[in-house]
Amino acid sequence: MDVTVDHYYYCGHGRRGGKYSKCSKEQLPANKIEGEVFNSLKNVFHVLKYLGKKVEQQHKQQLQLYREQDVIKLDAEIKMLKAKKIRQYEAYAEGKVSREIYLHEKQALTDKLNILITERDSAEDKKTEKIRQYNEIKEVTDLAEEFLGEKELTKEMVDAFVETVYVYTPMQVEIVFKFEDEMKLMMEKYKLEV
Repeated sequence: MDVTVDHYYYCGHGRRGGKYSKCSKEQLPANKIEGEVFNSLKNVFHVLKYLGKKVEQQHKQQLQLYREQDVIKLDAEIKMLKAKKIRQYEAYAEGKVSREIYLHEKQALTDKLNILITERDSAEDKKTEKIRQYNEIKEVTDLAEEFLGEKELTKEMVDAFVETVYVYTPMQVEIVFKFEDEMKLMMEKYKLEV
């Protein structure tokens, strides 16, 4: 004999508050709410799949531009200043410039060199941060693609993507997703529209 148990959700506050509560006192079938959550998750998965592809394309382009423009230029300037420093020392060692001029030039070159090294390190840090952000985004979008083929709501889906579900009335359900802010940031950052 097969016995099925119907599950219902209700607002505990509404029950405790009685007539003074503004919460709905209805019992809502779990399968209806879970259906709403599943449909919303499917939409989110499609959006994340789309965003993931766009972000990946733009990430590759940005990394190429970054490497070519910033670090290579800074590395060349650093190499040039180091060579100039060596030439200054050689001129001093050969007696072509006085000690005061040499020390002054050496200090000026060292200061410029330190500024360029700091700029290069900052550029490298920005690249590392972009890669870290991209990897986080990729992890979320890959997970969304993995769940995209599912035919029903699973605990893993809910745990991975749903922060909380608010049920106000049978017709008014609000689902707060864990990655809502990140999705908005991705869309703004990469100037994407869905």
